[in-house]
Amino acid sequence: MSAALVKDRSAAQTFVDDLESFFYVILWLALMYSSNSMSPPDLTSFVKSVLDPAQYQGTGGNCKANFLIGRTDLLGLSFTRRPLLQPLLNDFATLFAVRYETKPSNEEYDALAELEQTSTRSALFLPAWKHRERLQVLKSQAHSHVAQLLTTAVAQQQMWPVDDCAELQPLVLETVGNGRKTKTGWDLSDRPLKKLRLESPVDGSEG
Repeated sequence: MSAALVKDRSAAQTFVDDLESFFYVILWLALMYSSNSMSPPDLTSFVKSVLDPAQYQGTGGNCKANFLIGRTDLLGLSFTRRPLLQPLLNDFATLFAVRYETKPSNEEYDALAELEQTSTRSALFLPAWKHRERLQVLKSQAHSHVAQLLTTAVAQQQMWPVDDCAELQPLVLETVGNGRKTKTGWDLSDRPLKKLRLESPVDGSEG
């Protein structure tokens, strides 16, 4: 579900919401089934707060929007033998982030217009230009742009492992009733547990 729909369940759903939701499916699959640099506590926290946020009285807060705007969880992320996954995910997040970023001011757009008259190349580096271009892509080229990002990454066959296969990543499990389940219902660890909680220290000590 897109950040806009998580924030307001009554909001009208658009094709851009569908594309953003598609991105979260890819992100979830990549993180859950590809060996990566996220620790189990970090991955669990990310899944709960960003990919599976709880809604309260019709709103799920701004966790997804804040993730897209900051993209800090993607900056240091790496995938074992799949170097193209991180830049692909970052490109997707950057594209959809424009929906939630603060719109440039009129003064910033005026400065952009003036610079475009004298130096088109210099204008490309202004935040107002980048914001305007991403908005335009979402309005008129969203489907083709998303398809192109995927096609470009997949076409570089030498950058993907020949024996590529799913590698289920462990999550920190919580005690729920008599069983041990994550919030999403996935029982993903084969190791003995000691009632681990998400708020436990990162070193995995007992809470």
